[in-house]
Amino acid sequence: MIARHPNPRVWAPLLGALLVSLALIGPWGNFPLNDDWLFSAVGKELAESGQFSLGGRPVAPNLVGQVVLAAPWILVFGFSHTLLRVMTLVLAVILLYALDCLLRSADVAPPIRLGCLLVLLFNPIFLYSATTFMTEIHGYFPAMLGVTLWMAGRSRSDDERLISWSFAVPSAALIGWSFWTRQICVLVFPALIASTIGLALLGRNRKRLARSMPVLAAAAAAFALVIAAHMVWSAGSGRASATFSQLLPNLVRFDPAGWLLQTGVFITYMTAFFLPVLILVPLRGLGTARALLSGGIVLSIVVASYWMVLRVGSADASFMSPLHRGFPFLGNIVNDTGIGPVTTGDVFMLDLERPRWNPAVWRAIHVVFVLLSALWGPVLLRCVSMLRRGTGKLDREVLLFGLALSLGTFIVTVQAYWFQVFDRYYFPSILGLMLVLGVVSAEARQRDRRADRTPYRRPLVFLLALAPLGFFTVAGLHDMFRWNEARWTLNTALLESGVSPLNVHSGYEVEGWFAFDDHRAEVDPPDCIGECFTDTGCWYCRDESYRIGMNVYGGYETIDSIQPRYWLAAGPPVVVSKRPAGPDSALPPGRAED
Repeated sequence: MIARHPNPRVWAPLLGALLVSLALIGPWGNFPLNDDWLFSAVGKELAESGQFSLGGRPVAPNLVGQVVLAAPWILVFGFSHTLLRVMTLVLAVILLYALDCLLRSADVAPPIRLGCLLVLLFNPIFLYSATTFMTEIHGYFPAMLGVTLWMAGRSRSDDERLISWSFAVPSAALIGWSFWTRQICVLVFPALIASTIGLALLGRNRKRLARSMPVLAAAAAAFALVIAAHMVWSAGSGRASATFSQLLPNLVRFDPAGWLLQTGVFITYMTAFFLPVLILVPLRGLGTARALLSGGIVLSIVVASYWMVLRVGSADASFMSPLHRGFPFLGNIVNDTGIGPVTTGDVFMLDLERPRWNPAVWRAIHVVFVLLSALWGPVLLRCVSMLRRGTGKLDREVLLFGLALSLGTFIVTVQAYWFQVFDRYYFPSILGLMLVLGVVSAEARQRDRRADRTPYRRPLVFLLALAPLGFFTVAGLHDMFRWNEARWTLNTALLESGVSPLNVHSGYEVEGWFAFDDHRAEVDPPDCIGECFTDTGCWYCRDESYRIGMNVYGGYETIDSIQPRYWLAAGPPVVVSKRPAGPDSALPPGRAED
C-alpha cells in the first residue's frame, strides 16, 4: 500500500542532507539562470497583468502549468527569482516523496529507499533543476504524483479489474497536465499503461485485463482530453507551438551509428550518476558466466560508442559544442569542473579561460566509468529474472514502469534531437532508473542471505561512493552561484552608473532579462564608445562598449572585478572591461586603419 506519511528513517536524513547542501550552496541570489529567465518573465507578467504572454520570447507556450503555479506565489510575496527558486525546491521535495511512495509500494526497505533518494538528490541534473526555475521539476512532479495515485489504485484493486475508475481517471488527467509544462513528460502515461498491461500479461491475467479495458480506455481518454485542451487553447490564442511539427520528421529516421553513439554515452552517464547503488547490487545467484557475458556486452557497447564519439564529437568541453570528444560528453549542465553553462561571451563563444581541471583528470574519470559500466549487465539480468517471478504485488510493476520510462524517454530524445541532446534531457531516465535500481536492489538483498550477514559494510561502501558525487554536485552548484552573483553585482553597478544594457555584453541571462524587449524592437544603443558594434556577438545587446566576463581581450581596459570563491578549481575573477576611447575605438575589428 502507498505510504501516507513519510518514514522518519528515510526522511530525517534525506531532508538533513538537502538542508546542509543548500546551506553550502547558498542558492538565494535574485537572478535567473540558464533558460529560466524566459519562464520567469512569463510568470511575472501573468501574475502582474493577468495575461499569459510570451512577448516574442523564444520559448514554447507549454510552460503554462509552470507559470500558473508560480503566479499565486508572486501575487502573495512579490516577484523575485529567489522566490521562484524556493517554490521549485518545494516541488522537488514533493517529487522525492512521490518516488519514495513508489519504492515503498514495491516493498523496498527504508535503507535502500534512503540510498536511492540520496543518489537522486545529489545527482547534478536533479539538484541543479531543483535550485533553478527550469521546467524539469515543474513538469515531472505532477506526472509522478499521478503515477503514485495510480499505484495506490493498483494496490487496492480487486479480482474484477486491474484498477478502479476513481483512481485511473484522476491519475491520467494529472499526468496529462504535465503536457502544459513540458511536452515529453506525457511519456510517463504510456510507460505506466505498458507496466500495468505488461504485468497482467506476464501473470496471464487476460480475463482480468479484458474486464479492465473500459477503465483503461477512460483513463486514456482523460489523458488525451487534457492534452487536447492545451492544443485548443494554444491554437485559439495564436500561441500554437511548432515543436511537434519540427520534431515529428526526426522520429521516423534510423541511424545505427548514431544509436550506438548515444547508447554508449547514455550508459556512461548513468554509471556516473548511479555508481553508489550499482556497486551494491549483489552479483551472486546470477552465474559467473552469465554475469561476465552480460557485463562484457555492455562494456563493448560503451567502448564502441566512444570510438564513434571521437569521430563525430567536436572540441572538448566547449559550451558551443553539443557533443564533446571527452567526458562529460554532452552540454548544458554538467561540464568539466562545474555545473551549469558559463554564458558570458568570452567563455561560451570564445572558450577562453575559466575554472577547469587538467584534461588528464577527466580522462581518468572517463576510464573508471567505462570499466564500471559493465555493472549494468548483471542489473539487467536481475531485471529479467525478477520479471519472471516477482516477489510482491507491485514490485514487478514498478520495475516495468521504471524500465519503460527510462527506455521510452531515451528513445524519443535520441530520435528527436539526434546529435543535439543535452544532458538535462536525461532527467526522466534518471527518475526511472532510480526506481529500477531500488526495486532490483531490494529483491536481490532478500534473496542473498549471505549479504545480510555483513550489513555494516554496505553503508560504508555506499557513502564512500556517494561522497565524490555529492561533493562535485554541491561544490559545482556553489561555484555556479558565486560567479553568477559576481556577474550580476557588477552588472547592477554598471547599470546604476547610467550605462544602457544594450551597450553591455554581459551574457545570455543578463542580456535576456534586461535587453530582450529593446533588442527585439531594434532600439539603437545610446551610449556606444565610438561606433556601435559587437565583436564576439551578443545574445540581446546591440553594442559591446562594455563586457562582463572572466577574461579581458581585444584591447579592452579593466574597470572593475570581483574574485568569486571557487571550490572545485581555481578560476579567474569576473571582470567588467571597457572599450578604449580613441580614434580606433570607432571602428569594428578588421576595419582599423593601418
